[in-house]
Amino acid sequence: MNWRLWTWKDYTALLLVTVLILGVVLVYVDLPGFVSLNLAGTKSSLGPDWTCTNPGKGDPVCLKKPTSN
Repeated sequence: MNWRLWTWKDYTALLLVTVLILGVVLVYVDLPGFVSLNLAGTKSSLGPDWTCTNPGKGDPVCLKKPTSN
């Protein structure tokens, strides 16, 4: 089996793939409402006046924030 040395094109391709993977991970972690997967354990689809948390087992628990009159 012949092994060849890496060229600058190989290193550039590796760097490009690494940047793309880090970008995808950043979108999933930093913008959880942007993607369908919700890794933070919260759900914000009910609106800004609701607070939802995931207790770990079962469905998320959502509470409506009290209104100030």
